[in-house]
Amino acid sequence: MAEGELFVPYNLVPGKGGAGNDVALGVRIRNIRGLPPIKAQRLCLALRFGPLTGPNGREVDKKAELSIKCQVELVQAADGTWQPLGAERGGLTRVPLPPLLLAQSTRGIACRLKVLAPGVFSPTALAVSVPILVPLESGDVPLSLAKVGKTPPPPTFVSMSVSRLFSLQAQTAIARSLIQQLFAQLKEPAGHDVPADKQPSALEALRPTRGWLPAAGVPKALQSTEMNGKTALRLAVDSGHMGAIKPLLEARCDPHALAADLRSPFTAMLERGEQLEVLKVLDPSLSSDSLKVAGGISKMLLAIRGPRPTIVKGSTEAALKWEEMAEPILQCFQPPPFERFFDASPGRPPPTAPPVPGSSLQAKWSGDI
Repeated sequence: MAEGELFVPYNLVPGKGGAGNDVALGVRIRNIRGLPPIKAQRLCLALRFGPLTGPNGREVDKKAELSIKCQVELVQAADGTWQPLGAERGGLTRVPLPPLLLAQSTRGIACRLKVLAPGVFSPTALAVSVPILVPLESGDVPLSLAKVGKTPPPPTFVSMSVSRLFSLQAQTAIARSLIQQLFAQLKEPAGHDVPADKQPSALEALRPTRGWLPAAGVPKALQSTEMNGKTALRLAVDSGHMGAIKPLLEARCDPHALAADLRSPFTAMLERGEQLEVLKVLDPSLSSDSLKVAGGISKMLLAIRGPRPTIVKGSTEAALKWEEMAEPILQCFQPPPFERFFDASPGRPPPTAPPVPGSSLQAKWSGDI
């Protein structure tokens, strides 16, 4: 069964094992750079996977039933970097995980790297890493040299990634579970469990760089709705999860999709009285006139429905305030004085009336506002 590489943390999706479901890690080693000159023709990169242990949690447990080792042979390339040998270069090394390690994966699985050179009796350690939590998206892992001279050495890194291997069926099931978690998180008021400027953990796990297979249907699932027709984007606006808005927009959630209450994420944002900069993030296509209208409508809504209303219905003063607030909005939908477009030159026919500025607003927002 085909497997796909996924970079979802174990604390969000615990390892359960099973056919085609998270029984192995996928290791990709690209190169090691920054090692000092060495006469050996080949090196070995040893990796040990296991739970963290020790007084400060800085060691990888070496118990046989809880850990596993793998090795990748390296040769030196023309540019001086050390790269995987032959068919392993750029390829995937599959590392099956012990059942006991999977059973406690919610505590985290770590990996420690060690670069070894051939020795007379046993390999010699050239460089090591601190334990790193997996899965690990593609990037550089710093290494510490075992021996350092008087001159500070250049930084040493291994370029690599460590993924979790899932079948398509398993990825699809995980995506559905995470979408349910996301909706539940977005229903909670911002600051309850998730700070307002941060995105919920389930949304972080669903981002495209996590490695989801296209057939798992994550983008489509992110655009799904609840029973009342609210999308994840609408829930984020209602609960004040501002940190979730941009990722959801990048997932192509529609800011003008109407729910059962005939409100869209955009109009819900207007009712919250957010700054124009936030509205611009919600819909980058808005023109300056559109933002002016949106800001005016937001002020009017807050004046009569906000936590501290400034307009009390039924009074002459309220009517005057309402007209004062509505005037800037109406200007966007009215033509400018026709006289200033008129050229009274002899023999020149009067021009036709100019188009009404902002008429596109009515067409664009007819379903929202």
